[in-house]
Amino acid sequence: MTAPTPPQAPQASPLAPAVTPLVEPHTKASVSTAEAATMAGWIKADLAAGKMTQAQADRAFAELNTLLEQRLPDVRSDEEKMLDKQFPAAKPEDYIIRYGLPGQEPEMTKPLKEFDQSARTWVSVAGFPRDVGNNLVLAIPKVAQQTQHMTPAELEQYGADEFVKLERAHGTRWRNGYRPPGVWSTIST
Repeated sequence: MTAPTPPQAPQASPLAPAVTPLVEPHTKASVSTAEAATMAGWIKADLAAGKMTQAQADRAFAELNTLLEQRLPDVRSDEEKMLDKQFPAAKPEDYIIRYGLPGQEPEMTKPLKEFDQSARTWVSVAGFPRDVGNNLVLAIPKVAQQTQHMTPAELEQYGADEFVKLERAHGTRWRNGYRPPGVWSTIST
């Protein structure tokens, strides 16, 4: 009679997955702009569904550096939502932004790169399709040229006049989530 063989400890299979440590939460620096925008959408949906409090949402928005405009509820009509779905916002890298004349582009210094990323992100977050965003980018230097020597009072009047033009052209519905010119400088992100 032979003695029974004691049971052996199971050997780890070379194909068995390794145990992974807990994943640390993302920091502000490790979340891309696109990821932050997606997460902000989730936060807004959870807030609207009552799954989180306003204070929790505010903390989450602050952690993501979410712009005030991204925090506001979606008040677009069904037609506006359909149009936005048909003509979605472009990704920040899809916009064409030139600094200088063709053949005379300046060196992309660190401050210029930061400005470029900020501008691209703003145009994308504002929801502009590529062609509309590119046209806006082309209009900005023209307006800057026109207003560069204006006094603060003249700038304020210019903003108010442009506001009236927009209201005449689009009515009052376009203002959902919009701040009048005098409030622009008081918005903090």
